[in-house]
Amino acid sequence: MTVPPIVTAILQLTHVFGAVIWIGFALYQFLIVSRVNVGMQAAAINYQLGIAKYTSFGQIMAAASIVTTIAGLALWGAGAHRQSQIGLAILSLGSLTGLAAFGHGFGINKRYKEFVAAVKGAEVNGQVDPAKYSVLTPLMQRLDRTSNISMALLVVTLICMTIYDVF
Repeated sequence: MTVPPIVTAILQLTHVFGAVIWIGFALYQFLIVSRVNVGMQAAAINYQLGIAKYTSFGQIMAAASIVTTIAGLALWGAGAHRQSQIGLAILSLGSLTGLAAFGHGFGINKRYKEFVAAVKGAEVNGQVDPAKYSVLTPLMQRLDRTSNISMALLVVTLICMTIYDVF
């Protein structure tokens, strides 16, 4: 069964657009939020409170990852790849690491929700109660460590998805 070119084009645009959002949010988490967290306990926890209260960070990232993954699987199923065996191997590696990043991200989502609930629960007059730092800091550090794993998987995926067509 051949898929009409317009359907393939729409799937590719959806896949790329979703990936840009997903990877962009992951980079923000990795490059900005994780770095704020290092050595800046009070500022970092209050920054996280602001993200939790005033943004839809977790929901947008989750939605982008779902859209990207579904579009990617549809492209794979539609046979939208046409390259050599080496290119197919690279694409397969990228697909597997992308699926691993997707699964890992949903595992992180549970930890993220726990952390957000703890941060919101520790709020007093718009700031996090300093007495709660000792509880929140290990949760924040654990979230950062697991986010680093997701970022590594996304980097491998991005590299593979960018170069597979060359081969």
